[in-house]
Amino acid sequence: MAVDTGKMPQKIVATAKYHTETLTELHTNPQNKSQIIKNGLNLVGQYFGFYMDNLARRDSASFHHVYENDKVGSANARLFYYTIVANSSNPSIQYTFKDATVPERSGQVFKKRAFVMEAGNPVTIKPRNGKFLVFDVDGEKVFARKSYVPNPGGNAVSGAFARTFNSYMNKQASIMLEDVGFYDKINQEMLKESEDALSRISSGNLNSSALAKESANKIARRSK
Repeated sequence: MAVDTGKMPQKIVATAKYHTETLTELHTNPQNKSQIIKNGLNLVGQYFGFYMDNLARRDSASFHHVYENDKVGSANARLFYYTIVANSSNPSIQYTFKDATVPERSGQVFKKRAFVMEAGNPVTIKPRNGKFLVFDVDGEKVFARKSYVPNPGGNAVSGAFARTFNSYMNKQASIMLEDVGFYDKINQEMLKESEDALSRISSGNLNSSALAKESANKIARRSK
């Protein structure tokens, strides 16, 4: 590539200024910073789902409540989903439970199974039609006006999802982003923009500030 050597001192200063201002735009511009964080958190959310599925298949006793009945570890049977919560330039990720749709062995749908079991809340079961509940216990029918279950999920279930999510965010999320190349992607985009900017500066375009803003916007958008 032919380089115009005219105004070389100015071009050297412009190049240094471009790199400094690009980094500043990425770190301090709320829009760019928020975009990069959102892109990273979306990856975290996706991979946490995969992690959770694998963990649930190995420890169904602790995590069966966050999947549809008899579908523990299946991605399309999850009773949890993530959302990115915008907070100026510092978005955050959170998980929300949703209602179950698959019937239990009783034939009834326990819609709030994820909510209730994760919280360890007691449940009182009452008949919808008629005066009594009918249970089959050891081959005999048992009648009751109601049934009180102090902890429907058991001790292994209570708080298990929240503990796992918090542990993943604190200890594994950053490592995962590094493993899948999220940070490398940003570095690659910075290198591409730097090469383009250097070419334009060498051609006589000395507006490094405008180039820095343009480059930072592109890097933020492409950091997926």
